[in-house]
Amino acid sequence: MSDKTDAFLEKLAPCIERGDLEACVEEAARLAEDRGISGEELLDLSSEAYSSCLFKSVYVLSLVATHVLEGAQKARAYYNAGLAANQIGKLENSEDNYKKAI
Repeated sequence: MSDKTDAFLEKLAPCIERGDLEACVEEAARLAEDRGISGEELLDLSSEAYSSCLFKSVYVLSLVATHVLEGAQKARAYYNAGLAANQIGKLENSEDNYKKAI
């Protein structure tokens, strides 16, 4: 990770800890844009978070990535969001994200 992405994740952490993940998606989108973090970087961060079992972070980062990615990368971001949603008990969201991935 770079200093830029470290600072982004540090700024986003309190929102994720509060647990209103849908609001965190909006905050993360704003923070990513302000800090010049690309969709590809967000997708990479979501994969790193998944390997660390930080499923709430995966959910938020993946959904933000879907706003700016296209094609196979967008599908991968929706798939990651579906995996994370399943892990945190958001089963309906999980199914919706899987469908969008397809």
